[in-house]
Amino acid sequence: MFLHAGAYGPHHEFSDVSGRTGFHYGEGLPGSVWSSGKPQVWDTLDEAQFLRFHEAQRAGLAAGLGLPIITGGRPGTEAIVVLLCSGRGSGGGSIERWDVTSRRTELACAGGYYGNLEPLARMSPRMSFQPGHGLPGMTMSSGMPTLVEDIKASNSFLLADIARECGIETGIGIPFYRGGQVAHVVVLLSAKKTPLAKAFEIWVPDTGGTLRLAQSFYAQGLEEFAARSKQAALKPGQGLPGIVFRTEMPQIFGTIDTAPFVRHEAARKAGLKVGIGIPVSNGERVLAVVLMLS
Repeated sequence: MFLHAGAYGPHHEFSDVSGRTGFHYGEGLPGSVWSSGKPQVWDTLDEAQFLRFHEAQRAGLAAGLGLPIITGGRPGTEAIVVLLCSGRGSGGGSIERWDVTSRRTELACAGGYYGNLEPLARMSPRMSFQPGHGLPGMTMSSGMPTLVEDIKASNSFLLADIARECGIETGIGIPFYRGGQVAHVVVLLSAKKTPLAKAFEIWVPDTGGTLRLAQSFYAQGLEEFAARSKQAALKPGQGLPGIVFRTEMPQIFGTIDTAPFVRHEAARKAGLKVGIGIPVSNGERVLAVVLMLS
């Protein structure tokens, strides 16, 4: 398994070594996701397991998330998305994996990375969610990515008080299917002062196959970009959401302030540079496309 595309910002050394590194089945974070078929949250990058450990250490990277992409009715993992996080002292935000139990009566926490959010780190592993309750349960029940724009004011987020204490602003739940049913939910919680992304978007096809914005979150200062996005209607193959939808594969645009990103003029004015598109599939077809923009 080799790198197809990436966005590394100022981390040129890490970019160079990533382009030269291949992973065998079960090796490193990509290989672990490949062999397990499950999302993986590594709350530390261990020298023995993370092949690019020294370069990651010099870049200030301390944790990672690996997401399996299984689409088109084909068995096995088609691609893997890896997101790497900075050290615990760098800011707030968390990544969690919630697993659906065998009887499908609840979701249990299967690990997470919490940065410097100690209250959340203490509480989440002790909790479970029934279908329809909390962000993990809502995502499981709907089978669709779910976004809570203002967590601290949300009645559906069971840890709203802790989120308020930790400065968490928004959260998104992404379902991962196995055998046609949701098996895992990955939850990304983003702090206002140090967001995981400046914008989150969920694009869903209508009955005619046109992609339209279903849910979104935009940081302060992105009002013009938000207005442009909410008016957009994209055909398969058009823009980042359309390319992800048509190919059924994740995509990384390292320069969304230029074409083929349809909203590149608005992105340039907003100071947005990088876009990641993740397909959400039930194994037979793409149900939605999640975008993270920074």
